[in-house]
Amino acid sequence: MAIGFVLKLGIRTRPIAKQTSGAIALTAGQVASRSNGLRKGEIPVRCTTLTGFVDVHQELLYWVVMAWEPDFTGYVIDYGTFPDQRRAFFTLESARKR
Repeated sequence: MAIGFVLKLGIRTRPIAKQTSGAIALTAGQVASRSNGLRKGEIPVRCTTLTGFVDVHQELLYWVVMAWEPDFTGYVIDYGTFPDQRRAFFTLESARKR
């Protein structure tokens, strides 16, 4: 189950374009080149909307907070789990439950 919330509603100014199917393999360099350089918790001044999402599992929550510009450009502000796993890589099965 996933739960989301919106702190301030944005207004859609144009329809969302249809997505084409097909996976593209990305290199680490391509992913790194898309980094926005913001520090964790930093919200760009152009953003007008914050949203938060929680993916609820039996004993673990995955969460993310996003900031959005009026043109739907999005930024990951913070993300994590509860309880905090204190490590970068884990599976749901290997996650610390309490």
